[in-house]
This record gives sequence, structure tokens and C-alpha cells, in this order.
Amino acid sequence: MALAAVDEEMRYSPLPWLLPHTAMHDVHYHGIDFEAGDTVLVLVLATNRDPSVMTEPQRFDIARQRVRNFSFGQGAHACPAAQLARIEMAIALERLVTRTTLRLVEAPTLTASGKGRIPTSLLVEVTKH
Repeated sequence: MALAAVDEEMRYSPLPWLLPHTAMHDVHYHGIDFEAGDTVLVLVLATNRDPSVMTEPQRFDIARQRVRNFSFGQGAHACPAAQLARIEMAIALERLVTRTTLRLVEAPTLTASGKGRIPTSLLVEVTKH
């Protein structure tokens, strides 16, 4: 279940939100002409919430059937350590929720930036079991 939670979090709130790519040669794609050297920004947040791929893409659901997730890139641009990162995050999450009790002290404050919604305040009380 921890791996499903990690996948859903990465889908729902990816960092970074966008990935820049440079066209290596002139390309015509879906009616748009890109010239060699043009920078194209891939909006990962929108890609991960494609309603043609999943139902209720705006809803956070760790029980969601695993769907494609572009948070670690795709194809030639895929992160080579994605599987290791997913496993490490799942282990950390599993240990956090099974070995501690967490209590949110106050609502988090989030600030939007080019890299996503970044917590500027997250006050949590942690009690070890």
C-alpha cells in the first residue's frame, strides 16, 4: 500500500511541475511548428491529471489503479533511478506511519512556485511508538 501511496502522491503533486526540453531539429507536432532550438515546456501536473486516462484525476486516491505517471519522465527522458526512489519513499512512508503517531498541529501553508506547491509551514507533532 505504501508504494501505491507514493505513486499517487507523485502523480497528484509532482516536483517539478514542468520540464523544459529543447527541440533538436524542426518538428511539426499536432499542428504546431517547433524550430530547432525552441524550448518546449512539458507541464507534468497536467499530464498526470489527464481525464482521458483516469476517472476523477483531480481527486487524491491511494487506492487508484496504477496509471502512467510522468513525474519521473518517460522514454529517453526517464529518470534512471525512478524505481529506487519509489522504493525508498515507500519504505520511509511505511516506517513513518507504522512506527510513529503523527498529529497535524496546524494547517500547512503552501506557496506556488515554478517547481510546484511548496510547503512553507508544516507543523506536525511526531510521537515514536
